[in-house]
Amino acid sequence: WDFDQASKKQGGEVFIEIRHSGEVAVHKGYAPRRKAKDKTKDGEGAKAESPTRPEYSAPMENYVDLHRLAAARAVLLGHQGVALRSLAAHLIVGAPNIRVAPEPMRARKEEIAASLAASRGQEAFEKERAGIAKLLALDDDAPAVAGGNGDGWRLAETFARLIKLSDDEIARILTFIMAEALAPGHEGVDCLAAILKIDIADWMAPGDAFFDLLRDKKIANAMLGEIAGSEIAAANADSPAKVQKAIIRNCLEGRNGREKTPNWRPRWLQFPALSYSVTGKPGAVRRAEMIAPLFAR
Repeated sequence: WDFDQASKKQGGEVFIEIRHSGEVAVHKGYAPRRKAKDKTKDGEGAKAESPTRPEYSAPMENYVDLHRLAAARAVLLGHQGVALRSLAAHLIVGAPNIRVAPEPMRARKEEIAASLAASRGQEAFEKERAGIAKLLALDDDAPAVAGGNGDGWRLAETFARLIKLSDDEIARILTFIMAEALAPGHEGVDCLAAILKIDIADWMAPGDAFFDLLRDKKIANAMLGEIAGSEIAAANADSPAKVQKAIIRNCLEGRNGREKTPNWRPRWLQFPALSYSVTGKPGAVRRAEMIAPLFAR
């Protein structure tokens, strides 16, 4: 990448990447990396100064750096509060041995991206991002909290600010960074669901994007049975998927004489995720089933 993260004030722009697979990736808040300019202008005839000889050789520098590190980390072991603040600074800015990549939330279709942006879950996340940015004196439009370019000066600047924050504020920052780094379609999400109560109905509702992507008539009929009852599902078993999906939406919204059932959500979206058949289980279901024994009480 020849781009660095930058706020809008710093010239950051939005770049849209269309891949060969058709997947659309949106990269917010990036600017072309500026090449360092030679401070000496051509034609001035300034005499080049001979390089200053360092006080020690490269092997001696290695000796010094390693011993200083060994001493510093030995002392750090006894200071957990400082360690947590140093960890937060490293996660935010990046360093040679630590790099956190914020989840870009790539959507394969524009409709999916729009659905995500309108969800209560994403709205809550963006609101907290603004609060964390304020704590860290970042720009309001900062594209992410973590995932910096590893600049040493910025790490020191960030660490100096974190030292002044309370333990609760540090815990809040680390919690956000963990949330920001979670990847979709990964066991990390299902691990959280195994110990936390996550009700998907609190955070999203299936809309146009979901029903446009739902094509299987048998699956649609199974969903219809969940929300409208077995009799209605049986009566519409041979109906086109479009008709069955319309009835499901009527039940969700309480239209056309249907009893409103606003909290129904497809099994796939629930925590833990469930399937509608024994074969062809989605990845979310397979992951949930795989890790379930680890958290059995």
